[in-house]
Amino acid sequence: MFANFLVPAYFLMLVTFMVMFIHMFATIKIGRPDQVWAKGIPLMPYATAPDNIKIIKNSIQNLFEMPVLYYVMTIFCFIQGLQDQTLIMLSWGYLLLRIIHTGIHLFSQNTMARGLSFVLSNLVLLGMLLGMMRTMH
Repeated sequence: MFANFLVPAYFLMLVTFMVMFIHMFATIKIGRPDQVWAKGIPLMPYATAPDNIKIIKNSIQNLFEMPVLYYVMTIFCFIQGLQDQTLIMLSWGYLLLRIIHTGIHLFSQNTMARGLSFVLSNLVLLGMLLGMMRTMH
């Protein structure tokens, strides 16, 4: 499992779905009769959303920003047959850092720790790109 380059990408997709489900359940919860959106979800929901919903929504948005570049690089590596040990380790490292980033985002709001995990995950992406480029002929 740890030798397969695609497995970390699959896990990151699962993390994204988990955060989307958290968002869905939190939104349903505030739609109850005694809650903020008892009359339904407004046309522009972000403006009236409670902070916890905004935090979850921001986390989802983050999972569709830099990770998209990771998915593209993973697809390129797969198509080109690039699957050396360095790229595999970087891929797992990226997954770990994104899980940490998402956890901090959802549960602690420690911006220093979240920023560090963001910077480190982007350095891992850069390492993956450089690793891919070194194989060019």
